[in-house]
Amino acid sequence: MTLSINEALIQGVDAHKTGKYDEAEIALKEFMALQPNHEKNRDAHYWYGGVMFKQKKYEDSAFSDIEFNDKYPDDPRTVDTTLRIAQAMSYVAPPEQACTVFENSLNFIVDPPERFVRKINELKADKACD
Repeated sequence: MTLSINEALIQGVDAHKTGKYDEAEIALKEFMALQPNHEKNRDAHYWYGGVMFKQKKYEDSAFSDIEFNDKYPDDPRTVDTTLRIAQAMSYVAPPEQACTVFENSLNFIVDPPERFVRKINELKADKACD
């Protein structure tokens, strides 16, 4: 049985939501590769970054989310992807580099929500940023 485009995306998102991250990664990556201009590619890209993060593939998650932010700067989910970038960097980057990412994150989001600022400040405290 061949899945429709929407069914393929739904399958990837559902796999993510049920913790089947390896299946979600494959489905979302395939959707993005096969449908680069589809209107739902943005959604697949967003969920893909989350799947990478959940699998502790922090560098892949960060690169995916940076690309998402570049491609879709007006998407309201850039708050979430920017926060995920900062969280990913807290795991893989040396403290000085992570601190720079945290500060840049605060500057990147215009009028960031309180939850965003609070989480970035927690990350900064964890890394003993100035």
